[in-house]
Amino acid sequence: MDNEILKSIKKMFVSNYPKKITEISETLEANNIKQAHILVHNLKSNAGQIGKTFLQKAAAEVEFNLRNGVNNVTKNQLDLMYSELNKVLMELNDEIALYAAPVSDNVQQPAVQSRLLDDDIIRELFSKLEILLGMGSPDCCDYIDYLHKIPGDENLINLLIQQIDDFEFKKAITTLAELKKNINLN
Repeated sequence: MDNEILKSIKKMFVSNYPKKITEISETLEANNIKQAHILVHNLKSNAGQIGKTFLQKAAAEVEFNLRNGVNNVTKNQLDLMYSELNKVLMELNDEIALYAAPVSDNVQQPAVQSRLLDDDIIRELFSKLEILLGMGSPDCCDYIDYLHKIPGDENLINLLIQQIDDFEFKKAITTLAELKKNINLN
């Protein structure tokens, strides 16, 4: 993977995943197993993208125990996943501090969290999404967090995210094409 793209993915991981811990916990407490499964699947995939295999394995175990709409996850499995996620976040904070222009001492400040993706990264993201949507692959759900970072028509972006989340891949292909035109990435 291109070094700059990997850096951007790591930055997005650091800005998105502290709140995902709470989101995963809340969906489990609300017994929303389908949503928890999707969130943990995304965590597993994103951990794999940045080469964090221990976190990826811990999330895979939790994901496996959330299959078929049943919560068979143990407290130890959740604790291990959260522990690995916290380790990764600390490692990435340190790594980002080395190559990022210091905005402040706190990497997690809102200005950093709202940073948008540049055009090259958006093109790469769209290219991967087109392939996954064309194949009807649920792996396109892994890119939902990144779609929030795209500048452009917020309603169109939210529609695309909803279609992906609902596995309406044919509609999502059309919406993605419209979004590309909207932000001049054809």
